[in-house]
Amino acid sequence: MLIELVVCNGTIQCSKYHFDLPCLHSQDLKRMYKLFSRVQDGLKQMLDTFFNFIVNTGNEAIRALMQSSKKNDKLERADSTNGSRKARSSNISDDIGAREYVETLLDVHSKFSEMVRLAFDNDQHFTSEMDKVRIH
Repeated sequence: MLIELVVCNGTIQCSKYHFDLPCLHSQDLKRMYKLFSRVQDGLKQMLDTFFNFIVNTGNEAIRALMQSSKKNDKLERADSTNGSRKARSSNISDDIGAREYVETLLDVHSKFSEMVRLAFDNDQHFTSEMDKVRIH
C-alpha cells in the first residue's frame, strides 16, 4: 500500500495512493476508510477503486461461470455421442444456466455488501457505487 499525503494551506490532501483491495482485510479497509474520510477528496479515490474492483470481480466471476459451462457442454456432448442419454432437456439446462448466472451475481453482491457493512460503516456512498455497477 502506497499513500502520499500532502499538507496544502493547512488541509491534508491525498496526492496519490495505490492499494490492492483484494489483499486487504476488513480492519485494514476500515482504518483506510477512517483516514481517507478526513482527507479532502480521499473517499472519491477510494470509491473509484472500490467501483473498479467490483466490476473486475463480477466480470471474472461471470467469465469463470461461462468457462465452466462450456466445459460441462463439452462433457454432455461427449456423453451423447457415446450413446448416453442426456439427463436434462435443453430448456432445463438453459434455466439452470440462468439460475447459476443470477446466483453468481448475488454472491458477488453479497460479498461487497458485507464489505461495505464491515469496512465502510454502511456508508451510503459505497452502497450507491455498488448500485451503479453493471457486470457484463
